[in-house]
Amino acid sequence: MASTILASVHTSSIFPSSQATNLPIDTVRSDISLSEPDQDVLLEHASFATTYSSTSTGTILIRIIQGGLVLELIPLSTGRSVRFSFPAQIIPSPAVLLHQLSELRIFVVTTSGSLFTLIFPVSSENDLPIFDGSLAVRTWCREYTIVTPAEEFEGLVHVKDIDVIVIGLNKGRFLRLEDRDGMYCIKSFLLSLNTVAGIWHESVHRIKTSWTSYLISDSDESQIVCFASHPPPTESSLVFSLSRDYTLRAWNHGTCVASYTFRSTMRARLTPAERGETPVNEHRGPLLDPEPRRLIRILDIFEDEDTVDNDTRLLVFIPSPASPDSGGWFHLFRVVSGVKEMVLIRSIPSPSRTAGAELRDFVVIQTSLYALWDQQGHSVVEQTSFDHAALEHYEDDWVWYSCSYPSEEELTPDYLDELLLRSGGRSLTDTFMSVILRPGIFSYFTIETALQQYTESLLSIPGTPPPPLKQSYITLSEHIAAVVGCTVNIAVDPRTGIPQRDNYWNALKRDWEGFIARCREIERSGRWPLSLGSGPGDAVIILERERVGRMTASCPALRVRDGMKLEDEDLAQLLHAAEEVRAKLSDAAIQILETHFELMVSQQHNFSYGEALEHCVHIADVTREDLVASTLEDIRGIDNIGATITLALESLVVIPPEVKVEEPEEGVIIQPAPFATRWERGIVTAYMSASIDARYDMCMNIVLLLFQIENRRGELLPSILSRLFAVFRNLGILRFLALQPAGDPDGTTTIATGQDAAMLRGFRNMAVSSQPHISDPLAPPTYSLLYRLQEESSSLTAELPDAAVKQLRMLGLLSSCDVASATNQEVSLCKWLFDLGFRDAALEIIGRMPMSPGIIYVHGLILVQIGRTEDGASLLERVGANFGPGARLTSEEIAAFEHVLPKTPGSYNEFSYYRWIGIMFERAGYLSESIRFYKLTVEYAAKGVDTTEQWRKIIGGYIELEMFEDAYMALVTTPYQEIKRDAVNQLVQSMCEANAVDRLLSLNFVGLPNEIEHALSFKVRNADPLSRPMYPQVLYAWYVFRGDFRNAAATMYLFARRLAPLMETTTQFIVLGEMQEQAYLVAMNALSLIDPKSAWISLPVTGVTASQTRKRRKLSQHIPNDKYRESCADAEVVDLADLRYEYTLVHSRLELIKRYPDLLAASQHFLTGAQIVSKYAQVGLYDQAMSTARSLGVDMTELFERLTVECLRLARRGESYMLEETTLWLHTELVSSWPGTAIDRGWRYLRMTLEQHDSQETEHAYRKAALEKMLEWGGAQRGALPSWLVGFLEEEQPEYLIKTFLRFGMVQEAVEEGLGLVRKANAPFTRLPPQQASSTWLPYALLDTVIATGSTQQKDLSPEARTHLEELKAEIEARVKRMQKWSHRGEK
Repeated sequence: MASTILASVHTSSIFPSSQATNLPIDTVRSDISLSEPDQDVLLEHASFATTYSSTSTGTILIRIIQGGLVLELIPLSTGRSVRFSFPAQIIPSPAVLLHQLSELRIFVVTTSGSLFTLIFPVSSENDLPIFDGSLAVRTWCREYTIVTPAEEFEGLVHVKDIDVIVIGLNKGRFLRLEDRDGMYCIKSFLLSLNTVAGIWHESVHRIKTSWTSYLISDSDESQIVCFASHPPPTESSLVFSLSRDYTLRAWNHGTCVASYTFRSTMRARLTPAERGETPVNEHRGPLLDPEPRRLIRILDIFEDEDTVDNDTRLLVFIPSPASPDSGGWFHLFRVVSGVKEMVLIRSIPSPSRTAGAELRDFVVIQTSLYALWDQQGHSVVEQTSFDHAALEHYEDDWVWYSCSYPSEEELTPDYLDELLLRSGGRSLTDTFMSVILRPGIFSYFTIETALQQYTESLLSIPGTPPPPLKQSYITLSEHIAAVVGCTVNIAVDPRTGIPQRDNYWNALKRDWEGFIARCREIERSGRWPLSLGSGPGDAVIILERERVGRMTASCPALRVRDGMKLEDEDLAQLLHAAEEVRAKLSDAAIQILETHFELMVSQQHNFSYGEALEHCVHIADVTREDLVASTLEDIRGIDNIGATITLALESLVVIPPEVKVEEPEEGVIIQPAPFATRWERGIVTAYMSASIDARYDMCMNIVLLLFQIENRRGELLPSILSRLFAVFRNLGILRFLALQPAGDPDGTTTIATGQDAAMLRGFRNMAVSSQPHISDPLAPPTYSLLYRLQEESSSLTAELPDAAVKQLRMLGLLSSCDVASATNQEVSLCKWLFDLGFRDAALEIIGRMPMSPGIIYVHGLILVQIGRTEDGASLLERVGANFGPGARLTSEEIAAFEHVLPKTPGSYNEFSYYRWIGIMFERAGYLSESIRFYKLTVEYAAKGVDTTEQWRKIIGGYIELEMFEDAYMALVTTPYQEIKRDAVNQLVQSMCEANAVDRLLSLNFVGLPNEIEHALSFKVRNADPLSRPMYPQVLYAWYVFRGDFRNAAATMYLFARRLAPLMETTTQFIVLGEMQEQAYLVAMNALSLIDPKSAWISLPVTGVTASQTRKRRKLSQHIPNDKYRESCADAEVVDLADLRYEYTLVHSRLELIKRYPDLLAASQHFLTGAQIVSKYAQVGLYDQAMSTARSLGVDMTELFERLTVECLRLARRGESYMLEETTLWLHTELVSSWPGTAIDRGWRYLRMTLEQHDSQETEHAYRKAALEKMLEWGGAQRGALPSWLVGFLEEEQPEYLIKTFLRFGMVQEAVEEGLGLVRKANAPFTRLPPQQASSTWLPYALLDTVIATGSTQQKDLSPEARTHLEELKAEIEARVKRMQKWSHRGEK
């Protein structure tokens, strides 16, 4: 039995169309219409495929896709595909030839009758694709218009050499294009579009005999279905053809030199007969299929090109589709030059298993014949030994070895139901999505096409389409999950109103099954075999419509599963019995047993392995007595079942040791092995998946066997059970990895790197993304996680199965012997997956592993990254105990830590480990957890170790998290005073910015109050006074909370003064004014709480602002300047009165601005005290004006003059005056409550305000001003003056009253007042002793003035006034005499 299998990969998975370079090919023809693609083949499915391989270019995959309109070239060594879009459909078969090792030429003939030649340079100096250096210019394409009508083209195109092309025509003819001059192929062809390219010589050829020269043969029978010639470059001139009538012909320069027609009996019989006979009569019977295909192969047996046509061997296949014995015959011919006949050497039957199958292609490589068969849409390669030299001398029995793909699960409804049972609680959508996204099951194109067809079928249903069909989606998987089943809704039973959930789930399951069936149908079409190709190292490449595979040697597990005979009889007997057990158990029983056993091996083993196995057997309950008896009978011949199971396990996990490469000799340069290509990695991935699946099935068979041999389970040692558990666990992990994609089918990776890939895909779907540049790096394929691991490991190229062995060795899951411990390779794999971003896969593996320190460490990292930081931190903290003084790490644990920690485990202790974890958390932005580990770092720090950095990060972290109380505790706990001083500023600032002033004030800050005050004072001085937080308010609260009212008042007073300059330039005067007013008020309140004797604050002298109108007193210096220190500055003392003054000024300004906003526009918002009082008076607000004037110390003379005028106007105009705006003072609540007329109330208000504000301190100036204003307004008669005003002045200021009367020409009133003054002064003479009576004083000079003025104006006086004048004179004379008399008496 041949130990080979087929392994393949989807082209759309590793060479996505989004990464291809698309180049349109223009045509000079103007008579062709737009060609439609062939609808029989899906767009990304190839209708033709072949390979070209050379040392200069590597292996190039050539495919015709897009319904025959696009030629795709995929250099398998680079992975960057190039697509050429032709204006018409391509006729098979395009050819790629290497000319003079410097140019790669591609010949394409289209149905429009054009021959296109694409030329690219080949460079061996770099690793760039061969297309990179030439696509920048447009001289790489040439078109030749074929003269022969394109309507006559029929069959295929065969490129014999670089200068000869053969094209099949109808009626058995063919067209030969020959470049006889060689001008079409010269290098100047690449220089410019205007270069003369030469002319192809065309000649049409057909069969010509003596009797057929005048008879046109049947076109169907003579149609050529296959051409063949020696591979170019060659000196051979022969071309061979096979027509539908089974006639093989040899052509030399268009002339038929030999022919051979196969008899129908020869094609059907089992033994060849009559070799070399040419039938006399023409063929009658079934014709060959008209589809062009490979039926002839030329065998290269000569090294000398000059003798190539002297003795040619060719192998021809003649199918026998109706034969029940085989699929056809291979016929070996010899053609000798000069002999116009072909000699049949030998006929080789194909194997009987090919009966009913169709041969797609065959090839002879070295001494083997490979035939590709299409068996109901599946590719099967039959291989046999083929030594054509030996075949001419003796006959041998033909032994064919079949090679096919490993078996795969068919996604039938029954299998999908089984998956739902195994889903473990996952939803139906998740379960089916995991099946669709399995690597190698469906290609990206298959899934996308199935989704498109599914969507179109839903849109074709009448009615409004479901909303999910109208939306756009980021990834293909998201699109599928949203669309499939979107028409299924939960129905409600009309009778009971209960939702019919069972019907809903059944309908949803049918919808998903239908979608998967679409995928299966498209995938079956994509796996249709096309041809065979060859690659480096004589590799056999299998080309399908959407897959590219190769034959490779099978692994031992696959060979054993396929029935390979084993040398060890006990092992063969054991494996056979295990297979029998599996065959006799139902799928449900196997699923139950597998689930329980997998759960058992994944748990922590606190009991013996034998007890754990027996418990699992009891729980699963799948033991059958009849099966136990038959199984024990099957293995009765095995004496040592433990050793046999051990041998079976070894066959499952055995990995040949890596061969050590010997050092080269000195002076010998060895070229390094190249990295594996995308295609090679894809093949290795498929091979590994098949090998892992086979290993897992065999291991599962052994487990099933153990469940049925209860009497012999006791023979198994604990070490054997542990090995079995470990092998089963790790094979399950490998199987899990093999089933996992590395991202979305559309190329979106599962690694969370942002939205770039999804966004690019969205743009690409909108046809707005640019063409990928050839030099741009290719995004890694995402269809398989195993593939991604290969790419990340930078695997080197190697042949299978060695490449798969290297990858399995790299994963390190098959070397574990103990299920209770995790090896360093297993830990490294989990860490590797975590580093690559595949967290879910890593978590799944960790869930099956024992909790070793390395596994716990990686588990903690993953939990942190997925957001479970608390759980992750707890696990990471547990690991730290392994670095303590009493911990002892095993060699495996040390090796595991070497892979996951940045330093060697020996360099860690608890202090350094926790510090490293704290740094990781800090870098990741998890402050709470970083603080936790920094505290552990401080806790486990040895004596004398500097932990200042950790303390800073602890305090800083708490502050950033706004855990201020914890930050305070750390602040007061740290032993470093420098940290305390530095951190207190940060803490205070953060608490203020977080509006946590109450919490700040509640902290004691033992030993740090000065630092707090300094920090706040610094912010008060330097921070923007308008920004939040308001540091002056915070500092004020700090001082008040501690009873320091003087500093509290000073803080707010300085804050108010800082606002003054801002109010001059800002439009927010009211806002700032209110802040300033509030600051002054708060400062007043704080200063009021101090003993009045010391209610003052001392401030440094600063410049006076423009708005500061109050005059400061001049500072007195009583200490000489030379006694001051240089740093000493003058101080200013501000008392409570000063604060009241500032507050009143600001308050008054604000009140005016609020009442009259126009003042802001007129820039009158910085009014002085006098201006404020005047403004109040102007608008009639005399209460406010007087109150403000009193507070600001403004003289109210002008104010009372104005008020007096208002009263006079009121007296003159009466009630009409009340309508004016300046009468607000008459409408106050107090004035309005007085009885009487408005005039009475007005004079009463004037009298009341004079009584309140006019006193001896003002020398009654306000009453005087009122009197004078009345006199100015025409009150020149005593009767017009208010009696209360005159009477008050008579009592308090009689001299002023007399002077005022004289000044205003009121002589009569002056005389009367003088008379009254004298009589009042003389009255005591009659009551008091002379000593007391003479103490009264009179203004004699003023009285003399009154008398003199009255005497001069006596004529104008009234009689009464003259009388009073005389009386005044008499009174004064009498007083003077009396005073003289008392004076003389006193002298005596």
